[in-house]
Amino acid sequence: MCIRDRIKVIRLAHKNRTTAETRLNVHSSRSHCISQIKIAGTNRSLAKTVGSVLTLVDLAGSESISCAKERDRQEETKSINKSLSALKDVIVALAERKEYVPMRNSKLTYLLKDYLGGGGKALMFVNISPSSASHSQTIQSLTVSYTHLTLPTNREV
Repeated sequence: MCIRDRIKVIRLAHKNRTTAETRLNVHSSRSHCISQIKIAGTNRSLAKTVGSVLTLVDLAGSESISCAKERDRQEETKSINKSLSALKDVIVALAERKEYVPMRNSKLTYLLKDYLGGGGKALMFVNISPSSASHSQTIQSLTVSYTHLTLPTNREV
């Protein structure tokens, strides 16, 4: 796939992504976005090909139901919070080295199962608000991200 085709795909994805105004954010992302870039290289002298996948995940923000302005937004908020809660459950289960990790509790965690178990490298950015009105959500986001830092690596899920 050439770079022009990739840009078309990215523009289409951006166009299909839902954003809406909430009480906390004018342009709140109302959906998760997962983009994967497959990279392969060949060492011609050894005739060996290696590959990897770069997965970029942009999670929709967690908000309380009361922050959603309209009924449709409230349903979106419930769905977003449910998948983020499932992600938190997986991260906690991994951090506590539980025998059962609930990867199939949401589409999000199922899609990310190969990356959450420690088979790759992860870098997490957490966007937080300086507003005192967002204090509890900021603490929750930081707690989940800190828990992710303590995950065991190289665990088969």
